[in-house]
Amino acid sequence: MINRMDRWTIWLVMVVVIGIAPAAHAHRVNIFAWVEGDQIYTESKFSGGKPVQNGQIRVLGPDGALLLVANTSSVARWRADGSHRLTLVTFPWVNTASEYAYVPQPIWSPAGDYGLVAISSPEPFGDAPSGTLWRLPREGEAVPLVTIPGNFLFNTMEDALWSPDRSRICYFGTAPYELMVAQADGSDARRYAVQVGDFLGWAPDSEHLAFKTLGNPVVMLGSLETTPQPLKIPPGAADGSIWQFGWMTGTSFVALSGDYRSAVLWRGSLDGATQVVDEGVQGFDVYIP
Repeated sequence: MINRMDRWTIWLVMVVVIGIAPAAHAHRVNIFAWVEGDQIYTESKFSGGKPVQNGQIRVLGPDGALLLVANTSSVARWRADGSHRLTLVTFPWVNTASEYAYVPQPIWSPAGDYGLVAISSPEPFGDAPSGTLWRLPREGEAVPLVTIPGNFLFNTMEDALWSPDRSRICYFGTAPYELMVAQADGSDARRYAVQVGDFLGWAPDSEHLAFKTLGNPVVMLGSLETTPQPLKIPPGAADGSIWQFGWMTGTSFVALSGDYRSAVLWRGSLDGATQVVDEGVQGFDVYIP
């Protein structure tokens, strides 16, 4: 892990806990966190890269006073000491067509004055999939914002729907492999790209985003105002596909390409500049410039 930050500070501000019911079935969970400006970003997964099964996600607000807690059937708000538990949203079982259960990922606004959660329809692979967006206030009941046609399965199980400033969303539409962008309330929805195999995430500036194409995958980078362009790969790293990508800032990123058993780690920027960081790398967790 390439990281140069004070982990203790991160844990004082925000804690993500994934609870597994019986202790005998507990697994190690890797939680990586990094700072961009005044925001903290996290990425959590089991050591083998698998999502949570029958688990519970708890997200502590920036001021440390409230928790947003999600499981396979509801989203609740607790005080940090576990008291004053209020169920805010309930939902039916969501079919993931896999061995793991669906647990939506609640998030906080950057200032912590409200929370958000998006929940997939029960049959995301059916004829009319959709996602319902909810605002979770610090007090009172949850407020439904909008229900949007599209596939909201995987991007609602992690913080991959809303932009970091929570002003926009990016999701797969009703047409196959269609990537959509819209305002946070679902308004002004428009097709951003077609033939998209995987959305790789928003940049920290909430303006740029990255995705992989279908077939022989190519990583594409763009902004809300520009046409996506293929990622420029430096000489020495172009032998093989890009299989890991992460934004560092609004205009710079880090990637792994080549043979996944011994890849080239490199960094680049939107102006086309690239630099090989290391070779023979098997993966990275977080890169902080």
